[in-house]
Amino acid sequence: MDVCIIGAGWSGLYACKYALENGMNPIVLERREDIGGVWNYSDRDDTTTVMKSTISSSSRIVTEASDFFMNEKVGEFMHHEEILDYLRDYIKHFGLAGHLNFNCEVKSVTKTDERWRIEYVQNGEVKSVTVDKVAVCAGLHNKQREIGAPIDQFSGSVKHSGSVKAIKPDDFGEDDHVIVYGGGETASDLVDLLVKTPAKITWAIRGGQHFLRKTLFHQRSGDGQFSKDDFALDLIASPLINGISSFSKSAPGRRYLTDWLSTGSVFKYQGHGVEQWKNEHKYAQQFFNKNGHTVDHIHTGRVIAEDEITDVQDDMVSFKSGNSRNYTHIICCFGYHFHCPFLPEKYRTGNLEDLYQFVFPADDNSIAFLGFARPIIGSIPLITEMQCLWTFRVFSGKVKLKDQATLEARQVKINRKWDRRLPGRGNLRTLVLPSTYFATMLKEAYPGRSPGRELVKKPLRVLKFLSWIPSGSIRFAVDPDIDDKQFHEIWKQRSHGIVIGYLLPILFAISRLLHIESFVDWWVERRIRKSKNPTGASGMTETQSDEFPCNQQWSDFERDESQEADLLNDEQQANAA
Repeated sequence: MDVCIIGAGWSGLYACKYALENGMNPIVLERREDIGGVWNYSDRDDTTTVMKSTISSSSRIVTEASDFFMNEKVGEFMHHEEILDYLRDYIKHFGLAGHLNFNCEVKSVTKTDERWRIEYVQNGEVKSVTVDKVAVCAGLHNKQREIGAPIDQFSGSVKHSGSVKAIKPDDFGEDDHVIVYGGGETASDLVDLLVKTPAKITWAIRGGQHFLRKTLFHQRSGDGQFSKDDFALDLIASPLINGISSFSKSAPGRRYLTDWLSTGSVFKYQGHGVEQWKNEHKYAQQFFNKNGHTVDHIHTGRVIAEDEITDVQDDMVSFKSGNSRNYTHIICCFGYHFHCPFLPEKYRTGNLEDLYQFVFPADDNSIAFLGFARPIIGSIPLITEMQCLWTFRVFSGKVKLKDQATLEARQVKINRKWDRRLPGRGNLRTLVLPSTYFATMLKEAYPGRSPGRELVKKPLRVLKFLSWIPSGSIRFAVDPDIDDKQFHEIWKQRSHGIVIGYLLPILFAISRLLHIESFVDWWVERRIRKSKNPTGASGMTETQSDEFPCNQQWSDFERDESQEADLLNDEQQANAA
């Protein structure tokens, strides 16, 4: 059985490996001359890639494949060149090279008589291939979102972040004032580079943003910095920790401890403590920007924080806060549209949220879209590997999907669940909680299989399993009868060790039992009330009051129990289905 895989980035390579593992013949078509997708840096304006200085925002252990580990010498976080080296090694290890075809620009994908015909141009020659299945792994970064009003009225320089490949210290001068507009990790990377120039910088975020730092103990490397070798904060994600302090419940017992570990203060709400960026969403209800170290530049005064741009007159930019300033440059970090013009018309709209589990069209399980779901924390490759595991079991006939009406009805419920759980999804309509989505993928790939039943036969395995991060579950799910030696090797690679694996969950449990959040919420609200009256009985000065800006979110964190009950009921119904 043949399958055409469009794209040879991270998703395409995973797809190729899992196709082979399921007895299929993969044909990978890549538009560029090499593998890696956005991780293969190019300075060409017409090619979207990472910037020259990009380092991964997710750690090595939540990014690498479940059955092929990265070299520990790269540290906890990887430069894009190290990632490309890893992907080359992955190809060699699994024997994928013979299935990869480069300089292949796909022109059309059509289906006739239950088979797919893909037409493409390779080095000027028109070619075609006919296959049984298609996996679209073309990536998220194809077409830049438009820059519209009011920014299109700006008289200075306006760029989309995708057009910025590098920033040198002498690219901007003292007379320049640059706005970085957006709250994602690309915006953080740009701010990191701009602070090394003489330019003045304003970082504007519309709708607020939640942040986490890449590493624990924020002052270890200095303000606005991190070390590739420091312990990664995203490793606090074992089954034991998630059982005690679930992200689906806004992580009670650890959200303030995580803020403290990330920022050095329990009062820096939402991982930043910046009034202009606060919003109404609870912890873990929207995408986390994991480059939280960059927020230090706000608190040191090197960068100005602003909210939404409301008006532009020539070079004068006004914000929702009421502030207005003159600027020379605006860099818009607006993200990208889904753009695959070669697909059948019904799939070109980019309504990825309508796909069953964000992978399969309900009316056709012979085509799949891989790598388009995004986790609020963790890595896209981790999510994509789970999708590939499931997809190629479906493609090969090992798993059967339900009929179209059933899948469509289920996806309506799935989207309703994610809208309630992640009200901050915004334009990221395929945003998911990784632990929940991960468990769903396992159930889809291996219906009826319960790794838990195998675990209880060997109690020591239970203790190890509870302390490793989710990607360790993939190999165990594939083979629950894995021998003790292999199980121990996975645990050594995927566990946090004694302190993080077992002692930290105890700390979170104690914090939750003592209702630490409730106490801190009360304390912050008390300080906020005092900060509103700096000349009153509290005796606080204006400088002191700035430390505790008003944030209505504090009083909402532990409330609305009825909504939480409804959410849990939805989950139970979805699991039963």
